[in-house]
Amino acid sequence: MSRDKDRTDPKKEKVKVDEDREEIESEAETPPKARKKRPFLVSASLFFISFVFYVAVAIAGLGAGVIWHYLDATDHFDISKVENQDLGAAVTDSQGLVVGRIGNENRIFIQRSDLPDHFVDALIAAEDQLYFFHPGVDPKGSLRAAWRNYRASGIEEGGSTLTQQLARNVFELEGRHMERKLIEIAVALRIELRYTKDEILEHYLNRIYFGSGFYGLGSAAKGYFDKSVNELTLQESAMICGLIRSPSKSSPFASQELAKNARNRTLDRMHESGALTSQERKEALAATTKPVETRSVHVARGQRDSLLDRVQREVESRFPGVPTDGSTIHVSYDLRLQQKAANLLDEHLTQISKNSTKENPKPYKVLSSFSREKRAFHSPALAAATT
Repeated sequence: MSRDKDRTDPKKEKVKVDEDREEIESEAETPPKARKKRPFLVSASLFFISFVFYVAVAIAGLGAGVIWHYLDATDHFDISKVENQDLGAAVTDSQGLVVGRIGNENRIFIQRSDLPDHFVDALIAAEDQLYFFHPGVDPKGSLRAAWRNYRASGIEEGGSTLTQQLARNVFELEGRHMERKLIEIAVALRIELRYTKDEILEHYLNRIYFGSGFYGLGSAAKGYFDKSVNELTLQESAMICGLIRSPSKSSPFASQELAKNARNRTLDRMHESGALTSQERKEALAATTKPVETRSVHVARGQRDSLLDRVQREVESRFPGVPTDGSTIHVSYDLRLQQKAANLLDEHLTQISKNSTKENPKPYKVLSSFSREKRAFHSPALAAATT
């Protein structure tokens, strides 16, 4: 019996073999499932992203290498020159009045604590919107300035940060070639590593030129508005900051219209940056901002400048090569009395000119200002009349 159970039916075994054969053949005939093809746009996008990534990495590496090279090349630059600005020699008159300084372009030094908040806002908006965030160089700002200038077909915005401008001023990095620009960037990075943002701001404002012979913010505030820096209004601050890019051309003494345009551009940028509300901007634009350049002030400034010029020439002549930095020079000269005398004479000559013109319409020129005289005016009679 057990043998009968172990014995397999030949017919059944044949049927099973045939079924297995058919299954194998059907599997062989069935083609493999085709792989899904990736859409062309997806492939192109992935390729483009990969390409851009590798290019960016290569450019960043190249840029880092170049900057490192110039950082090493500028290692001999004495960065302490930023703070070691010549004080010059103070000149005082016979009454003890400080007339000004010689040997330092007659600057009036200021400190960071002297600056009103609206002045800092105006400066940042006009010159360097990311000043408090960048390490001395702002690639994004440079690209933005290039685009704005391209659209305006002129120079509307500078590409250099405040720190780069300071580096250029201290080390006299003139020229527009690439070598100079890379040195400027490297020096700016070194300055940022050494000084705080507030210190850089202070050194910058004590150095730069604001037009009309005013070096440094202290001199500009006094010369244009007869004020200390902490007394400047929003509109006056905006005008002064607007002069930085083109100080000689935009000076209010040279062109009231260009000075006003410079002020308005700064106010617009302050609004764009969020420093001014729409209402504050509207009120500031409607306000009048005029310098204190009356004729009497002009004549008085001419007397002061003439005195400083004379002292400068005499010191150089009598004490050649002798350093005067930090010293005080006393002169036997009463500046206020001299200014009064000059103004009296100017008024008298102006009146003569008016009367003569009425009697004789033929135009002729009368010298009625001492602003450009190179010698001090002195008249005992007029001096006695003003005492």
